[in-house]
Amino acid sequence: MIHIEKGPEPETFRLWKEQNPEATYGEIPKDVGLALRNALLLEQGFVCCFCGCAIGPCDETGEVLQIPLESIQPHNIRNAHIIPQSRDTAKTLDYGNLCASCNTSRHPKSEKHCDEAQGNRELPVSPLQEDCLSYFSFSSDGEILANPQRTKEEQEKARATISLLRLNTDSLIAARKTLLRALRTLPSEQVYLALARLFQKNAQGAFVPYYFVPLRYFQRI
Repeated sequence: MIHIEKGPEPETFRLWKEQNPEATYGEIPKDVGLALRNALLLEQGFVCCFCGCAIGPCDETGEVLQIPLESIQPHNIRNAHIIPQSRDTAKTLDYGNLCASCNTSRHPKSEKHCDEAQGNRELPVSPLQEDCLSYFSFSSDGEILANPQRTKEEQEKARATISLLRLNTDSLIAARKTLLRALRTLPSEQVYLALARLFQKNAQGAFVPYYFVPLRYFQRI
């Protein structure tokens, strides 16, 4: 989890809300919903707001493409309400409360995580907090842990967040371990060059999936 700096909401979304002040989230038209989803994807660099995996449309093989959605097409994205809709109805259409999460609703129960796991529970630590990543650390085996340098209360918040979002499922641990292992086998000078590149989005505006994990592991952020 890394801080998401929210930008202005898409104009089509703003205008629709202005013209439909009594509307609910479920009434968002398809074209407005598409603009909203693409704004969230671009804002986050096409990675999940919680675990950091790649999100976007999926090709015929199921591979996730980190590019904007063009229309109704297969994808692995969910719009996540950081403060759940059931907890604060006033934030249901608040762009500042919306992020893009991966969608694990069709995964086996043991592999459901992020927005699917959160449900209507509030997060002790959220990606809208500027210092959210500092609550966590990562082991060389890919496990996400509470940062031992934080206070006991803050460590408990981190552990509760990890548990609530199920950020230590086998697939997430394996993906983080693979990325860390690839970097740890490089000569030291190449590691720093690789880490510098992880700070940058590619030409399509996408981050490397899980990019903040090695940045945190190597104490760059």
